[in-house]
Amino acid sequence: MIEFEFADLHCHPTLKTYGRTFDKGSSSKGKSDIWHQKKPTFHALFLQRLTGITRFSQADFSSMLSSRVRFAFVSLYPFEKGFFFTPWLPDHISARLAAWVTSIGFHRVTYLQRHKNYFEDLMGELRFLEESPRNCYLNGTKYSWSFLKPGQKTSCIEKRPNHLYVIPTIEGAHILNTGLREYGRKASHGEVLDNIRQLKKLENAPFFITLAHNFNNDLCGHAPSLNGLGGILDQSENMGTGFTKLGWEVIRHLLDPEWGRPIYIDLKHMSLKARKEFYAWHRNTQCAAPFLVSHGAFTGLTFDESRGRTPLFADDEINFYDEELVLLARSGGVFGLQLDAKRLAPKADIRKSVFSGTAKDQVYKSAGIFWNQIRHAAEVLDAHNLPAWDTLCIGSDFDGTIDPLERIWSVREFNILANELMKYAKAYLKAGTLKQVRNRTLSAEEVVRKLTLENAERFVIQFWQGVP
Repeated sequence: MIEFEFADLHCHPTLKTYGRTFDKGSSSKGKSDIWHQKKPTFHALFLQRLTGITRFSQADFSSMLSSRVRFAFVSLYPFEKGFFFTPWLPDHISARLAAWVTSIGFHRVTYLQRHKNYFEDLMGELRFLEESPRNCYLNGTKYSWSFLKPGQKTSCIEKRPNHLYVIPTIEGAHILNTGLREYGRKASHGEVLDNIRQLKKLENAPFFITLAHNFNNDLCGHAPSLNGLGGILDQSENMGTGFTKLGWEVIRHLLDPEWGRPIYIDLKHMSLKARKEFYAWHRNTQCAAPFLVSHGAFTGLTFDESRGRTPLFADDEINFYDEELVLLARSGGVFGLQLDAKRLAPKADIRKSVFSGTAKDQVYKSAGIFWNQIRHAAEVLDAHNLPAWDTLCIGSDFDGTIDPLERIWSVREFNILANELMKYAKAYLKAGTLKQVRNRTLSAEEVVRKLTLENAERFVIQFWQGVP
C-alpha cells in the first residue's frame, strides 16, 4: 500500500469541540479537545448505517496527523439559528434533539437559540482554535500544528515531519450579522462593512468564505440543502434567489485589496441563480480572483440538460454543472470533492446495509462512487483543452454532521480511499479515453497524488502564500 499525503480543503475539527466548551462541569474535558480522537464503536457504526447520524470524530487533529494530512483548511461555522427551532416542538425539546444529532452539546444549542450576534460567536470559535494546544504526544511520537501565515514571499512550504498546517476559512457570510431579522436584529449596512474590516485585520484572517449556507442571509440566495427535513426545518426564505444590493457590496469589499488581503469567495451553497450572477459580475469586472468550491460534487449535466438524466450523480441544484467546472479551472481555482454520500450519488447507490457486504467490497464500491466524480471532471476538462487532473482536491466536510460513504468514515480512511482510487485510475488510463496526450500519459499514482495533496498545495502557494 502506498502512503499518500493529504490536504483537506474543508473540515470542521472545531465544530463539536468548541460546542463542548459550553458544557458545565468536567464532563466536557476530552470532548472539547481538538486532539481528542473518538473512534467509531460497533454501536456507533450501527447507528450511522441506520440513520446517517455520525457520533464519532472524523477530523480531530490526532487522526489528521496520524493519517498524514499536511494541510487542514479549518472551516469556522457559527451554526445558523434556523437549525434549532422547530415550529411544533418546545424550544428545550428542539435543543435536546439538535444536541443529540449534532453532538455539539445541549448548552451550546441553548446558547445558539438565545444569542443574536453571529460575528461574536465566530470570534469565540476562532479564539478556541487559536488557544488550542499546539503539540500532542501519540504513542510516544510528538505531533504539532501551526497556522500557515499568508503573504510570505517564498513559494516553498517547509516540510516538517508530523506537522499540520492550518488555514482558517469560514462557512456562511451570515457571520457578518445578517439573516437575523426574524430574531429581532435587522442587518445593518455599517455593521456588516465594519465586520469585514475586522475580519481582514485578524492575525489569523480567513483564506475564503462561502457567501451562502443553509438559511436566508440577506446577501444572496442559497441552494436547497436540507433534503428530507422539510417538515422539521424551513429554509425557504430567499432560497433560489440572486444577489441583494448588500450582497454585492460584501463581495466587493471582501475582494478589495485596498481593504486588506482578499478573502476569496467559495461558491458552495449559493443558489444556481446567484452563482450565474456571480460569474457574470466576475467577467464584467475582469475580476482576477479565482473561483473555488471547498466541498462540492457534480451534477454530471450542462446548464441546458434536464435533471434526471445522470444516473451516476445526485443532480440537485447544490451540486455543480460542467460550465462551472470549466470556469473554475480556467481561473486557477480548485474544487474540493466532498465525502458526504448524499451529494455524490443517487440514494439507491449510497444506501448502507447494516448486515451485508464485506469490508473489501464496500470500500471498493465507495471509492467507485468517488471515482465517478473524478472521471467526469477529467473528461469535461479534457474536452475543453484543459489539464484534466490539476483542479480537484479533497474537501471532506468531515465533522460537519455529514453522512459519509460506507467504510470511508473519517480522515483515518483517507489512505485506504486513495489506494482504492489508484485501481480505478490505472484501469481508466489504460483505456486511453482522454483526448489530450498530457492528460492520458500520467501514471495512476500521479493522478491520485494531485488529488490528495498537490493541487491544494499549488493553490495555497499561488493564492495564500503568494503576495497579491
